[in-house]
Amino acid sequence: MSGPKTRRCQSRSTDRREAMTERTTTTFVGDLDGLQSRVNILGRVQLEFHRQEVEKVFRRGWLLIANVADIPEPNTYLARQVPTLNTCLIIARGEDGEIRAFHNMCRHRANQLVPEGTGRAKKFVCGFHGWSYHNDGRLRCHHRSQPVQ
Repeated sequence: MSGPKTRRCQSRSTDRREAMTERTTTTFVGDLDGLQSRVNILGRVQLEFHRQEVEKVFRRGWLLIANVADIPEPNTYLARQVPTLNTCLIIARGEDGEIRAFHNMCRHRANQLVPEGTGRAKKFVCGFHGWSYHNDGRLRCHHRSQPVQ
């Protein structure tokens, strides 16, 4: 059986920005070994548990990907990797001012449309075969075709 556990942090300032480093002492009073046996963390770090959590929790809810200030004007966009969903998204403000999000890939061969970052574009063009998309995500035209209405 182990005794009380103590954790020490160090700081010289109480400034809010430095509050995380303020000197404190925290003492756990109780049976740490018994606590560990009641909290089964191992089952929550398994790959299968993570996959289920992504599917049942993260894909069904809202995720904060960007701020409206990141795409302030019509025809601006932000491309960002979203590791939680294992995908890259384009968040774009269309010519109509509406904000939309869609996968950063061409539906033809899954080529990435734009690199991560911000920019301005009325359309996104795939560098592989030239398929292009309006900045609202609709297919504009594809290889050897007329523009799609």
